[in-house]
Amino acid sequence: MEILVTGGTGFIGRHLIGKLKEEGHEITVYAIDPLEMENIRVIIGDIRDDVSLEEAFKKVQPELVFHLAAIVSYSAPKELMYSVNVEGTKNVVDKCLKYNAKIIFTSSVSVIGRFKGIANEETPCRPFTTYGKTKLEAEKILLSAYEENGLPITVIRPAPAYGEGSPQYKVLIPLIAKGKLPIIGSGETLTHQIYVGNLIDALLLLAHEKRAEGEIFIVADEETITLKELYLFILDYLGIKREVKHIPVFLAKMSVFISGIKAKLTGKRPKISKEFLETILAHRHYDISKIKSIGYKPKYTLKEGMARTIEWCKTEGLI
Repeated sequence: MEILVTGGTGFIGRHLIGKLKEEGHEITVYAIDPLEMENIRVIIGDIRDDVSLEEAFKKVQPELVFHLAAIVSYSAPKELMYSVNVEGTKNVVDKCLKYNAKIIFTSSVSVIGRFKGIANEETPCRPFTTYGKTKLEAEKILLSAYEENGLPITVIRPAPAYGEGSPQYKVLIPLIAKGKLPIIGSGETLTHQIYVGNLIDALLLLAHEKRAEGEIFIVADEETITLKELYLFILDYLGIKREVKHIPVFLAKMSVFISGIKAKLTGKRPKISKEFLETILAHRHYDISKIKSIGYKPKYTLKEGMARTIEWCKTEGLI
């Protein structure tokens, strides 16, 4: 099968390409960064560039598109995020319509925003981050193309992903190991994430499952964990005996406020943004019964996935 992956040079994209390669597919990556991987064709381009995107689709004639390209940030300019995440997605959808390609769109649970209890696909969306807002707008573009033009689409909303190569955890794990990253608040906030191996399995399932067309699916690991439990697991796995440090929420909010003032005065992005702090403190617990009903079964437990992530950090010399 001819497959086009947008944003294939990122964390999730690299894992997806590796799995697609194992399955023997013809893969082309369309991204702004180069990728050195044997037998993978790479087209350098920006999804906002209609001419470049048209050339890529014309050359590849994809049957299936995994649309991963996006800006994930808590401090990037809003105009840039809307340009890439919304307008860029519309460009990709338009090309899929023109070339009759099925599209799997990687959205995010960020579109849901704040909620109490357990969220599912029917939970009202009230995103509080620019990223979440842009992903929600992009989802509407996909669903409209399905409803009005019959484009075969599937929207997947992954929980925050971790695993080998994670840009977040390659920073977080060493800081936790060194005792340089205190928990904000009590640490009893529930979080729900997904190991990248489980996410790739979900993406491939949705790509080949007819029942997934025109649908939205939340995907996450089976288990939830509190932030304090996560810290303690990392420390225990590394054999480090240390008390977990905490800082009050009000001090963190004060730090964000001061960082925001400095950013305005210097014209630089704040080191800590309000959106980032709110995301850390947000309650996360997702119902994954819908995707499980069509065959998704997490292969890796949270502890297995986190252990693999820690081992990767070790091999990279990060800890």
